[in-house]
Amino acid sequence: MANAVPTLKQQAHALIDQLPDDATWHDVAEALAVIEDIRTG
Repeated sequence: MANAVPTLKQQAHALIDQLPDDATWHDVAEALAVIEDIRTG
């Protein structure tokens, strides 16, 4: 049975896939910061 919890790498891939094609590194960093804020509460 596959692991139901996505790995960090899988989560990062999903995040990148959701960004527009013209996203900048700033956009990536901002999206990661939002996810981390949500994760840590």
